[in-house]
Amino acid sequence: MKKKCFLRSILLGLIIFCGCSEYDDSALRNNITDLNKRVETLESWQATVNNNIASLQEVINALQSNDYVTGVTKYIENNQEVGYTITLAKSSPIIIRHGQNGNSGEKGETGEKGDAGSNGTDGNTPIIGVALDNGAYYWTLNGTWLLNSSSNKIPVTGAKGDKGDSGNDGQNAVAPQVRIDMTTNEWEISTNDGQTWTPTGVKATGNKGDKGDKGENGTSSGDGVFSGISETDNSVIFTLASGGNITLQKYQSIGINFSNPRSFVPGEVKNIIYSLTGNAPVSISVIGNLQGWKFIVDPDNNKFKITAPTTLTDDNQHIELGILIFDGKEQTVVRPLTLLANPIEDGVLISGTLWATKNVDECYTFAETPGSFGKYFQFNRNIAIAATATSLPAYTNDNPPVEWQPANNPCPEGWRLPTRAEMDALLASGWRKVTPSADNWNVDGIWFGPDAATATSENMGAAIFLPAAGDKYGATNPTTYFLNSVNYWTGSLYNYDNKYVMAMWNAAYWDKDDIYLTVDLISQANQATGKSIRCVHE
Repeated sequence: MKKKCFLRSILLGLIIFCGCSEYDDSALRNNITDLNKRVETLESWQATVNNNIASLQEVINALQSNDYVTGVTKYIENNQEVGYTITLAKSSPIIIRHGQNGNSGEKGETGEKGDAGSNGTDGNTPIIGVALDNGAYYWTLNGTWLLNSSSNKIPVTGAKGDKGDSGNDGQNAVAPQVRIDMTTNEWEISTNDGQTWTPTGVKATGNKGDKGDKGENGTSSGDGVFSGISETDNSVIFTLASGGNITLQKYQSIGINFSNPRSFVPGEVKNIIYSLTGNAPVSISVIGNLQGWKFIVDPDNNKFKITAPTTLTDDNQHIELGILIFDGKEQTVVRPLTLLANPIEDGVLISGTLWATKNVDECYTFAETPGSFGKYFQFNRNIAIAATATSLPAYTNDNPPVEWQPANNPCPEGWRLPTRAEMDALLASGWRKVTPSADNWNVDGIWFGPDAATATSENMGAAIFLPAAGDKYGATNPTTYFLNSVNYWTGSLYNYDNKYVMAMWNAAYWDKDDIYLTVDLISQANQATGKSIRCVHE
């Protein structure tokens, strides 16, 4: 009985004591406020990480689609700079948010003259990155491959997987997402668009400080995706938190450069090389009235193939065109191109080369008719030797041997000696040996060209006539050797030991029915021989 009375007395005293005093819950309220702030910060941080993961995927997409950066500006939100906006030439802008500091360690309990509380442990995020493997980028987590439920690497771009049983195409690659499990205080990651989540083992917030003063803030850990963005004159560099860089090229102004070709002859084909400036792919087209000209753009070899009309008129001898380039988005550039064609009385186009219709006579002049022998010349010399000459100029072989030099070119201005390849092409175009008649200036010779079988002095067509002028042989009292044979210099060296030069000649006597024409080597001993020259247009 006494025991019960005692307990009632204690209880009554507690009631009276509590009723006479006020409970102080300010610490509890402060803790709740701090917790709410921490949750808001973590949620904001989580949103930043997921935004930047998606932005990293867009950066890789831009890299692999050859997109270009057109601008980098500050991204403003609520009057504060919170990141960057990356604008691209072909794709939508990319927003990359700044990373945030790690959260503070929880406040340590107040102790009596206790030591200062130790720092709160850093708040961390899992490090999401990308790495290149066999030409494709895949996601990484904390430096190792991020795997899906089938233990396969997850591509950053492209198809997610093979076609399913239904035969539908696989979905586009899905960027990983992160979140914080408020129960375990750990970051979790999803690789299937948030359907399932896997713990990463990384704590989201710092631990509670030891007894003492308030622990210091956890250090900054960024956003777990980007650690920095920098620019050069030509590129934007994204530095990844996982290590390494991704570089996107900046967009540069487009342009095209080429030289206007020299005048064409009827039917002539020329290849004009062009070069592009800027780094964006462009389309190229020609604008204007071609008036019978043919114009082909060859982008694989950076050239224009231009063919002049075979028949010239007042309208097509001089035309003005425009070369238009377009980047497919906003830049257009037009460059003018002038094309000229002039008939050349002394030239015939054969196998893409304009051949003179007459031999060289005195230096820098053509002979009077296609049947005239003209003068004779030693190799790489511009001294004309008459058919009636009784002596040859002194001749010393070039050492080392050289091709026919431009300074010694006896052809008229704008003309030169043919190369071995051009002479070979002339032989291959067709030929016909003829004896003297009115149809060929009453001399022996050979018609060359597509119309060789029917050509006459009155109607040459696509053919030229080379008279059988022989050559001038001997040093003191030369005679015409192999008279009535075709011997014409080229300007080329023969590659064997570089001791020989090349000429066209018939390798059998002219009076044989089966003469054999060849472009063959001439020894050093015979380079002093006088031979005819038939020029080609430069």
